[in-house]
Amino acid sequence: AVRSSRSGQAIEVWSAASLPENTVRPGPLAENIHDTSTLEQVLASVLSDVAASRKRVAVILPDLVARVWLFTLESLPQRPREVVALLRWRLRKEAMFDLEQAVLDYQVYPAEAGKRVLVAAAMRNVLRQYEERFEALGFEPSWVTLSTLATLGWFESTEPASRLLIRRDPGSLGLAIVRNNAVHFFRSVPVTPADGSATALFEHIYPSLVYFQDHWGEPVTQALLVGIGGEQAALAALLYREAGCLATELKVDSWLGNLPSAPPPTDRDRCLAAPLGYLRAGAQP
Repeated sequence: AVRSSRSGQAIEVWSAASLPENTVRPGPLAENIHDTSTLEQVLASVLSDVAASRKRVAVILPDLVARVWLFTLESLPQRPREVVALLRWRLRKEAMFDLEQAVLDYQVYPAEAGKRVLVAAAMRNVLRQYEERFEALGFEPSWVTLSTLATLGWFESTEPASRLLIRRDPGSLGLAIVRNNAVHFFRSVPVTPADGSATALFEHIYPSLVYFQDHWGEPVTQALLVGIGGEQAALAALLYREAGCLATELKVDSWLGNLPSAPPPTDRDRCLAAPLGYLRAGAQP
């Protein structure tokens, strides 16, 4: 949990805690929260350190809670409600769930021909499992997004090169490619501890690099690594040798300054990458 100043330009306080294994099992269809009491206790502890008098919160969820698509349309209606209806129709055969029962949002980017649309959808009942935990503690979830999308806030909007975000969470690997300040590729796949080696991670990543180069006619030259841990150097070496992609590890210290906190988790950069990326992008609860 992170609290920024009212201007959003400075971090006032942050707190982090680990959940016991299997408290939450993210997924697009099934019950996600398997220990409501423990989750609420941990949330209450973290939020009491950070929230002060604020009750509105932005909630950043694991990627696997939702489905994300990217595609191009020739045109879009003017009214947002009509856009959502069109997107539900367009994706009706691709979604693994009933989009009429889902919460759907989108972002539009300019394209050479038509409009490039990024769409995220989650089942309403799955989303409510998380929102209700905050509401039970007296908070109002005013914005919900996914961890990899939030972490994209670390990319500078003025950088013209194609850049790849590689985000490793305990149960998933999130990949996103940004070009000319627009998302051009997004993928999130389930992974297990057996997928933790640099070689195994690279096997998940490399097809995405090939697809992007084939589709857009240019290679990805830069990558930002989040949550890779001890395999960071080996993965960076593979990316450079096999794909000519220069990888660096995300460090959040420059945004935290000398803020006091509870004993920081060993994976602090991964824990804070998404909320700080959300704030860097200028989003506010």
